[in-house]
Amino acid sequence: MQQTIAVPLPVPKSVRRSLWNTPFFRNRLAVLSALILLLIAVMAIAAPLVATHDPFSQSLKEGLQSPSAEHWLGTDKQGRDTWSRIVYGARPTLAGAIVVVLL
Repeated sequence: MQQTIAVPLPVPKSVRRSLWNTPFFRNRLAVLSALILLLIAVMAIAAPLVATHDPFSQSLKEGLQSPSAEHWLGTDKQGRDTWSRIVYGARPTLAGAIVVVLL
């Protein structure tokens, strides 16, 4: 007469748990970098909503101002808002990076 032994089957991990256990998510610096890149991408997409001024309008009277409540990162020689120029400049930069990666 044969004896049968009941062997418990392994419980499958949930997809979410197995995703969080990948080497990428264990590396905190990688996760932080991905979040920063995501933030930059969202700001570039929503540039008209995030920018405080028109990035191309010039005012020579406001040239080379230091950071203030009106101009978060100050202005350049021509009086253009630096924050707005950075936000709008992220668009072609990210588009170029995507094209290079795809090629």
